[in-house]
Amino acid sequence: MIFDEWSQVQGELAQKCKVPDDLQHRIRNYCIQPPTSSTTMSAFVFLKRDGASNAGHVGACFENWSGSFTCFSTDNSSGGPTTESGCDDKSFWSLTVSDADAALEYFERDSYTDWKRLDVFDVDPSHATAKMQWLAKQPYNIVNRNCENDVYDILHDERSGYGITANKDAKNNGCYIGWVQGSLVPNTWFDGSIGATASGIFPRGEGESCGFMSHEYCAGDLLGCCFGKCEVLKEFHYDGTMSLECPNFINAVEAVGEAVGDAIDGAVTAVKDAAATVGDAAGNAVDAAGDAVDAFGDALFNMGWP
Repeated sequence: MIFDEWSQVQGELAQKCKVPDDLQHRIRNYCIQPPTSSTTMSAFVFLKRDGASNAGHVGACFENWSGSFTCFSTDNSSGGPTTESGCDDKSFWSLTVSDADAALEYFERDSYTDWKRLDVFDVDPSHATAKMQWLAKQPYNIVNRNCENDVYDILHDERSGYGITANKDAKNNGCYIGWVQGSLVPNTWFDGSIGATASGIFPRGEGESCGFMSHEYCAGDLLGCCFGKCEVLKEFHYDGTMSLECPNFINAVEAVGEAVGDAIDGAVTAVKDAAATVGDAAGNAVDAAGDAVDAFGDALFNMGWP
């Protein structure tokens, strides 16, 4: 369930920690016991594979000391290469959800397609929160301050983020989140530069958009991604084999087959017509030759030959 975590825990923690009213906003940092360096916590990176004209779009969540998750993304709803300011101007948002399941549920509802979970240790949600609050105010720039940059900077390990290493050779509990400048395409970065504990997809239903994704992004064995939309696959029989294919593909193959068949039939007809024309011409020529021989014979006879 998505909720405002601060309002839910504020009263209980304020009494427990005896924090003065003017320091209420610091309760979470001072009162919830931070984990030790060996405590494993989780972060998620989410991908919307058909976002940004099929280049992809990313968002993320990180686990707090209380077990809740802070989720965020830079959506850049205007679609321009830059914005003059941050926050609403670049469509940056963040929210807190109760647990990992709620995080997955939220991003699935927001039409994301893929997720990776990174179970890591020696991390600090307060660093990630401070970095997130700072980045939220920075203007969008497609080159160096885009959705990838914000996810990376909030989750990375340079003691100004959550604490996940960018070095895939020095993995944090087997996980890493690679440097984003190696790829400006979120799909490529997500697929090739993030080492995760677990991963999965959010399949879409019949009639929903699926971009250029594979069939697995459509829910059910009989659904497939067909020219940008999840559709029911149909049986396709060829050369003694059967496969499930998109209706548009089958229609196209059948149309090509009909066109080829029509072309062959037309060619055969043309050859036959040409042969018949040649035959008629040859027959006429033979007849003409016969007439000429007869005429020559008649001429000789008239001349008294022999």
